[in-house]
Amino acid sequence: MFTHRYGSRKDAAHVIILITDGQSTDRHKTLTAAKRVREAGIHLFAVGVGDQVDFRELEEVASSPPQDYVFEVEDYKSLDMIKYHVANKTCRGTLNCFLKG
Repeated sequence: MFTHRYGSRKDAAHVIILITDGQSTDRHKTLTAAKRVREAGIHLFAVGVGDQVDFRELEEVASSPPQDYVFEVEDYKSLDMIKYHVANKTCRGTLNCFLKG
């Protein structure tokens, strides 16, 4: 999805926000795919919804450090409570990466 064909630009930050209310059915495939995404320079945020989420898996999937890229909420209605915080972290995190590189 981060290709020129779909409007991607080299000077634009690439961000994925993964929202899940469970855990993967194939942890190895999930972690391998997440690693490829991060290695491609894409910022990967993970949001867990509810009590069926494997928080450790969220941390392993997301970019580092986890405190900047992993979020948890009780239910889908609670996503509204963190939307500005996630947006702020998304913009600030990707901007910092561009300033360093």
